[in-house]
Amino acid sequence: MKNVKIINEKKPEIKGNILIIEDNDNCCLLIKEYLDLIFDLNHVNTTCDFVPRKIIKESSNIKLILINFKFIKSHNYKQLKDIHQNIPIIIINSDNSPKVLDKISNCGFDDVLLKPILATELISKVSKFI
Repeated sequence: MKNVKIINEKKPEIKGNILIIEDNDNCCLLIKEYLDLIFDLNHVNTTCDFVPRKIIKESSNIKLILINFKFIKSHNYKQLKDIHQNIPIIIINSDNSPKVLDKISNCGFDDVLLKPILATELISKVSKFI
């Protein structure tokens, strides 16, 4: 975290929720820790289970979704696209091969965050949508 400049000013409060859908608890904690460097995070929710109906039900409060790409299977892709009409989605992925990145790009999501997650990259990408 050497490259992250800590500002002693009041952090901007996020109006709404950020939903992190990730099966790795350490990754969730790291994302929350990085975001907490810049934002007042009273509303960050994490889950290890992708439940599209629940997200749709709560979507009025969700401002951004960070989701691990492996949760996007053909059976729930359409539901995720329906959610995406109203909520920006950043894909989290560890495979940066051209084939996989092309597949993600063709899905039309808002951005991709590659693992290992860097604080500066995460903050930059999230700042575009919050």
